[in-house]
Amino acid sequence: MVLEQGIPDFWAWLFGVGESWGAIGHWLVSIAAILGVSLVFSWLISIVFRGPKRGTITVFSRFTDATVDLVKISPRRVASLTILCFREAMRRWAWVALVIYLILLAFAGFFLDPTTNDPAKLYMDFVMTTAAGLVAMIVLFLSVFSIPNDITRRTIYTVVTKPVRASEIILGRTFGFSAVATLLLLGMGLASYLFVNRAIDHVHGFDPRQASWDYTQDADGRHPTLVGQTEYESNHRHEARVLLKKLGGQWRRNVTEIMHGHNHDIETKFESAAVSSFTKTDAGYDLTIPGHSLVINDKCLISPAEQVTDPSGTTDYVYDAAALTVTGVSDDDVVSVSIFENGELSPGTLASGNPMLHKVVLPLTSPQGLLTARVPVYASDFYFNNKAGEQKRAGVNVGNVWEYRSYVEGGSSTPGFSSVVWVFDGITADNYPIADYPNGLPLEFMLSIFRTHKGDIEQGVLGSLTLYNPEELLRSRSIIFEAKEFT
Repeated sequence: MVLEQGIPDFWAWLFGVGESWGAIGHWLVSIAAILGVSLVFSWLISIVFRGPKRGTITVFSRFTDATVDLVKISPRRVASLTILCFREAMRRWAWVALVIYLILLAFAGFFLDPTTNDPAKLYMDFVMTTAAGLVAMIVLFLSVFSIPNDITRRTIYTVVTKPVRASEIILGRTFGFSAVATLLLLGMGLASYLFVNRAIDHVHGFDPRQASWDYTQDADGRHPTLVGQTEYESNHRHEARVLLKKLGGQWRRNVTEIMHGHNHDIETKFESAAVSSFTKTDAGYDLTIPGHSLVINDKCLISPAEQVTDPSGTTDYVYDAAALTVTGVSDDDVVSVSIFENGELSPGTLASGNPMLHKVVLPLTSPQGLLTARVPVYASDFYFNNKAGEQKRAGVNVGNVWEYRSYVEGGSSTPGFSSVVWVFDGITADNYPIADYPNGLPLEFMLSIFRTHKGDIEQGVLGSLTLYNPEELLRSRSIIFEAKEFT
């Protein structure tokens, strides 16, 4: 989910900052406004039925009595009535709402569609709507029938005969039912947390043998890169590009592409095993490590499925050719093979001394970002370019009442024309380190399409996205996308 506004500091939100009144200020203003409207309305009704003089005196006397009654309210008596109300509600089976909620959660998985593009929102909407509805219903029934039932059973007389005020009885009932609702919400909240986390939690497998080798060019050179897809899990799979590179002595953090509103961290590990013997065979070069007899094919050391093969037919061990290291080189036993150097295949040598094989292990973590509210970073400025290349502060108005959402006129073949430009500040490596964003900065946007003619209604409208650094005069390759109108 994306928040329209940033999350403010709690104390700033509660008490306000500067000219803002804060939540407490707005609450006090709302109470004062409600009391003022109630007094005026009561005064008008009293004037109609009692006349101006008697009506004004009646309203004033009632207001005075209410003020005195408010001042004389005893917190101790209110607390006792609150506890009494809470106990009565529990005796009247208010806790059944929690049992009903747990039963609904137990069978919800059979009716909710897990193939949705945003499963977290689906489950969150379900638990929040269901919990709010059940609590509202149970509190409504308790509050409506509480006093009438007490009158019918004559239990109300054990309260009103005591030295308590009517306002204290009302406050005790209000706080008691609020306590019941709070207790139910706590139980439902805990059950909802366990239900949602269990429903969306999943881990994909990533088999290096099913991936292909590529390379990634950066300032440090070219680095081996595994490119492939994760295993199919929870009705989806992720694209993954695993760069094998060390940063500060640690393997670079990799993440999958975002799918269904989340991604997964990929841990890069290498498990080493010493080679105890090395002999040449007709099939290749026989490397023996403790517990395994493996054969390296002399024709290829780039594809993990072909690098190392277990003669028994199983291929559960995959090794990185770039990590083959040799110690104790003997000139008598040197054989020619191919190894990965700097992202390219280069001729090399492997000797019979004590080489080390490093197995690539790529476990994936639990989903990241499914239950995280993403706060957008808004542009500091923006402007439109029309079909003539002129800058405008607003786009094309198609008659929408929301004027802050205007449209880009399409149909121009000149680059930069018929476009909208957003200007962002502070997009630097210091503010967004590569260690936190190994796959780059996440970019999300929503488009509204307005067709001036029907055209091919089954084909989406094409657009392009380009990033530009005005200080370094760098421009990225254009990302072509198809706007999906009805999904």
